[in-house]
Amino acid sequence: MALEEKDLKAIKKIVRDEVQTSAEETKKVLRQEIQSSAEETKKEITATLRQEIKSSAEETKKEIISVLTREITDQAEINRAMMTRSDAKDQELDKRVTRIERRLGLVSPR
Repeated sequence: MALEEKDLKAIKKIVRDEVQTSAEETKKVLRQEIQSSAEETKKEITATLRQEIKSSAEETKKEIISVLTREITDQAEINRAMMTRSDAKDQELDKRVTRIERRLGLVSPR
C-alpha cells in the first residue's frame, strides 16, 4: 500500500515544521548561552582590568614616593651644607667685627 501524494505532502509539512521549530529552539538556546557567556567574560575582563589598574597605580605610587623621598633627602643634605657654610661665615664675620671693634676701641682687648 503506497502513500498518496497528499499524505506525503502532509508528512513533509509536519517534518519541515518540526525541523523548523527545533532549529528555532536551538537558535534561541544558543543565543541565550552566548549572551550568558559574553556577560561572564565581560565580568572577568572587567575584574582583571580593575586589578591590573589598581596594581599599576600602587606601583606608580611607590615609585613616586621613592623619588620624592630621594629628593627630600637630597634637599636636606643641601640645606645642612648651606647651614654649615653659613655658620662658618657667621663665625668669621663675628671675628672680623670683633677685630674692627677692637681697632676702633669700641671693645676692650682681651
